[in-house]
Amino acid sequence: MAELNLKQITDKLNSEFAGDTRRLIFWYDDKAEFAEDIDTLELVNAGVYHLKPDNQFYTKYFLERQDLTTNYLIYAPFSKPAVRDNHLEDMLLYSKQFFADRASLLCVDLGIDEQYKPIIQKYARFFQAKDRTRRFYKLEIENFTRDTIEIALMSVLCRTKTASFEEVVRAILTDGEIAENKYLIEFEKFDLLPVFWRLCEVHFGYNDVKPSLEKLLLTFFVTYTFRHIQGELPQAWQGFVAYKSGSIIAFLDNLMNNLQYRDRYNELADTVAKTLNVSAVLGTYPPEALLNGDSFTVIDELIIGWIMERLLSQDMGGKLKDMTIPEVCQKRSKMHFGKEYWSEYQMLENAYYVIQGANYSCPDGFKEIIKQYLAADYIFDTAYRYFYYWFDQLTSSHLKFEQLRDLVENIYSNKYLSQIISKWNMGILSEEAITALPLQRKFYSKYISRYKDRVVVIISDALRYETGRSL
Repeated sequence: MAELNLKQITDKLNSEFAGDTRRLIFWYDDKAEFAEDIDTLELVNAGVYHLKPDNQFYTKYFLERQDLTTNYLIYAPFSKPAVRDNHLEDMLLYSKQFFADRASLLCVDLGIDEQYKPIIQKYARFFQAKDRTRRFYKLEIENFTRDTIEIALMSVLCRTKTASFEEVVRAILTDGEIAENKYLIEFEKFDLLPVFWRLCEVHFGYNDVKPSLEKLLLTFFVTYTFRHIQGELPQAWQGFVAYKSGSIIAFLDNLMNNLQYRDRYNELADTVAKTLNVSAVLGTYPPEALLNGDSFTVIDELIIGWIMERLLSQDMGGKLKDMTIPEVCQKRSKMHFGKEYWSEYQMLENAYYVIQGANYSCPDGFKEIIKQYLAADYIFDTAYRYFYYWFDQLTSSHLKFEQLRDLVENIYSNKYLSQIISKWNMGILSEEAITALPLQRKFYSKYISRYKDRVVVIISDALRYETGRSL
């Protein structure tokens, strides 16, 4: 028996025949499921006409010449003939076609072309659940093709808000295990798993004899990584490069830069890094080759290691692709894992400015000391203060920076402070000191007296100049 009961069919047909205008409705019952029941339909305002494969000409004559007033349900217990073989095709253009199976009703209701009806029939079990059918409708697809229909089915199973294959893949990677993924299990239930892997090739260029979610993930990261770093691809990784790198780059960029998925991306990156032994592999590449890469944390670890070596050897001219150490720190701190390594990069940048003063020379004369401090020397104090601020923000990684801290402390205390404090103390006692600095007793006459309105003065006891300069 067909999926719709006779009462439902009768009610639907009677609603179609309601009104004063003559209606002709064709019903091609492909499997003749209603052949025995057709004459039991209680049609209120129409009769039933039995169409046979060999009476098309007579049917046309009867309906267009003999009886021009009666409404008819023209029932055919066979499939609709091809256009070239259907002599009633012109009548269909001004009439209406009725369908009683679920797939046909869905096609008519959603505006799906009849050529895609077999696709709907193939996934008939999917539409047995009202909730799945309702969510399929809510996707509001405008253009139905084989791909859009099957993507919509997967979108429903993944509970995405739009029918998008990228959204399907994102849901699979961010809301499920890689090994036993719950969505792929659902795909397999409804015979959608082969479709998923086919579309992975269409959209991302991933093709494998035995595809798996783990290998798809490895392919994403390897393809992405070697579009951002320079160097020859390792032999062991060559099987994980897809030919549609642009789509993969756009997909992972969106994943890593989306606040909702950022943490999950980091988890996936760690998983891939362990699987591919990324630390050992990328450790063989020169730092210059890694400068633009941001797919794994190990890239930041390697670049930070290079900066540390340069600073400890006091190689202040060290560069990566013409970028100075501060420029490298600023660039890397703005990249994907910059948030995780923000304290390290800020600390290293300020360490650079302190170490840069290893050959510091304090001028003679109180006025010259002040002049040089206002122009440049205050940076020592600022960089030193920021260095310790960011050093104190470090957690488990602070131990590997102890040697750097000792170097910064040594240069600041023994090369900078030892000179400037000694000469400052001598200069403050000199006669020129009285004119070198603005006197506090003249503050009112110089800054306040000219105002007629009330003025509020905020006094900070012993506020360091470099601190005030940074405000």
